[in-house]
Amino acid sequence: MKLIKKKILVVLIACLMLGMTFSIPVLAATNSVSKSIRLTTYKKTSFSSGSLAGDDIQVTQVKIYINSFIEPEGSFGVYIESPSGTVAELIPSTKPGTYYINSFNGENPKGMWYAWIETKETASIENITVNATMTVTYSY
Repeated sequence: MKLIKKKILVVLIACLMLGMTFSIPVLAATNSVSKSIRLTTYKKTSFSSGSLAGDDIQVTQVKIYINSFIEPEGSFGVYIESPSGTVAELIPSTKPGTYYINSFNGENPKGMWYAWIETKETASIENITVNATMTVTYSY
C-alpha cells in the first residue's frame, strides 16, 4: 500500500512539473542596434543593422534622437526607410528630442536602413544638416 502511494505521489509531481513547463511564458529576447548619423538634405545616409541571427526577428521600436535644428517647425521632414522599403516621415519640432516611429513594427530589421531630410516649401534655406542617433529595437 505504501509503495502504491509513493508511485501515485511521484506521478502527480511529474504531472505538475510537466504542466508548469508548458504553462510558463517564454520571454523573447530583445536587442537593439544604434548608430549616430549625420542627416543631410536629399542625401540618403545608410545605417546597417549588422549581422543578425535568425529569420524570426521583428522590429519592436524605432526611435531617432535629433539633437539640433536650425529651421522653424514644419520646414523640413526627416524620412526613414527600412530594409523592406517602408518609408516613414516625421516632422520634427524646433527643439532637440526623441521621436518614435511605429511604421516598421513587425518588419525584419536585417539589412540597410536609410535616413534623409527633405525641405518643405516653407523652408527659408535649402541645405540642412542635422546630427541624430537612430536606434532599432528588435525581438526574436
